[in-house]
Order: sequence, then structure tokens, then C-alpha cells
Amino acid sequence: MTKDEVLQLIYERLGDGIYILIALKEGPLLKEQLWHNVNQLYKEKVKTDKDLIPSRYTLDIYTARLDAVGLVNIKEMGRGRLYSLSPFYQELASYIARQKNK
Repeated sequence: MTKDEVLQLIYERLGDGIYILIALKEGPLLKEQLWHNVNQLYKEKVKTDKDLIPSRYTLDIYTARLDAVGLVNIKEMGRGRLYSLSPFYQELASYIARQKNK
């Protein structure tokens, strides 16, 4: 597989996880902040009152998937976690921008 094929596959499978990446573009966020910001962003974009992430458990699933792919860094800070975008996210963002400009 080429680099572009891998990036395309990741992009296709992001699904609603894209909202987490968009929320983290502002900068690193603690778990509670991320949870709130993602749900707010989702409600604004989709025009709904329903939360995308109804529980911490669901947030953990989303972030674990993004961490496994290498798009999100998770740093333990005492009892909390700080979430941030990884350098690999920039690769994916550049790829998505190139695809939209085609």
C-alpha cells in the first residue's frame, strides 16, 4: 500500500471521530473539556439536540481508536488525561485538503 492509500483508508474510517479531531484543533484538552466541546460541535454541525458522545465510556472508545491510529496523543496528568493532536494528524489533514482540491 502506498502512503496515500493508507491515508485514504484512515479518512474513510474516521466516521464521527472527525469531530474529536476538529475539537482538538483548538489545542490540547482535558477529557471533560473534550467531551463537552465535541458534543457542542456535533450539535452545531448536525443541527440536533442529541449528543454524539453520551458517556465517558463512548469517549474512551473514540479516543482509543484515534490513539491507536496515531492521530491523537493521550498524556496522563495525575488522575486526568490531556488529549492533543499528533504530528501524524497534520499528514492526514494535508491529504484531506489535497483531495478536496482535486
